[in-house]
Amino acid sequence: MIKKSLEENQEHILAALPAEFHKSFKAEMAAAPDSLDVSQGDTMENIKTELHYHPDVDATVIGEINLEAHKPAPPLSEAEQKVAMEEELKNTLSEIEAQS
Repeated sequence: MIKKSLEENQEHILAALPAEFHKSFKAEMAAAPDSLDVSQGDTMENIKTELHYHPDVDATVIGEINLEAHKPAPPLSEAEQKVAMEEELKNTLSEIEAQS
């Protein structure tokens, strides 16, 4: 996939690169892997591998990655919902009084 993408976009890439980089680009394209196998294994290791290939990211961001961030927060209990609604009602009433 990587090599195929480079080959498909070679004309556009070379047009954007100064001529002195054409030879090194072609060498890197020839050495590029066909694809990265990140479908299996440790998720954090897969992320590190992907970041290695991203030119604008350094490895210091690894510590900030939360692998659970995409999961929804657990729902509030009935008691917690009631407390939150009462608090919101108090805030709303105080705002109404402040505007009067």
